Amino acid sequence: MKDSHPVTPGAKLTAKSAREVRACKAKAVVIAVFVAIPLLWLTSALVLTKVFPSPTDRGLFGDSFGAINALFSGLAFAGVIYAIILQRRELQYQREELELTRVELTRTAAAAEASASEATKARSSTAFFEVMALLDELRPLRHELYTFPNDSSAWDPRKKTLADKVATGLQRAAYISLSGLLEPEYIMEANAKVFVDCWAKLQGFVYEYRRQSGEPQELEAGGYQRKHFEIFSRQCHEYLRRQGTVPANTPLQPTGFAGG
Repeated sequence: MKDSHPVTPGAKLTAKSAREVRACKAKAVVIAVFVAIPLLWLTSALVLTKVFPSPTDRGLFGDSFGAINALFSGLAFAGVIYAIILQRRELQYQREELELTRVELTRTAAAAEASASEATKARSSTAFFEVMALLDELRPLRHELYTFPNDSSAWDPRKKTLADKVATGLQRAAYISLSGLLEPEYIMEANAKVFVDCWAKLQGFVYEYRRQSGEPQELEAGGYQRKHFEIFSRQCHEYLRRQGTVPANTPLQPTGFAGG
């Protein structure tokens, strides 16, 4: 249950200041007592020397104050007890301050965590809609790509330009899907077949592009160009296999071109 009267920062500061004032006063009293006792002792020695010049007289006079000595001893012991009590109170105040600090830090951490969670959700939504917009923009180009011959070496310059646009767009969509801003399954659920079919159609084209760029063709050998497109397409193929859409041990190949 939440406190109906929350402690404000101003109230905390006022309470802290009051405790500090009380602690300072107590320390001043203790210091004054410990300074006054030695001064009184020295003063009494001087006075007794003047009043009783004879050591015998001073001894007799001192013996008559044995009860007072016991009284002062008791007062000294009481002072020690009082000092212990003050120290105990100071420790209690410190524990209260630490508890208030802990509560405030907990609230701050909870607020920061909630803010970070909301920011993550916002970034995930933005990334998801960006990927979906890319895929929707590529839809007419993808459908035309599906009509191309499987051998990319037979494509004319116009077909290669269209293929490059599709590969570049899917590379960007795959990069966002793999960036950690959203769960890849959100994209795979409706578009796994799109990535699998497009990669199966564009694999030869991408490998030739890597070769011309001076890179190894295979991803495992160090091929870099359009690597996110290839990685995500493989993950989509594995996703479809787990869903039962693609039989186990089936190589990455067209699934019967996606109409989406």
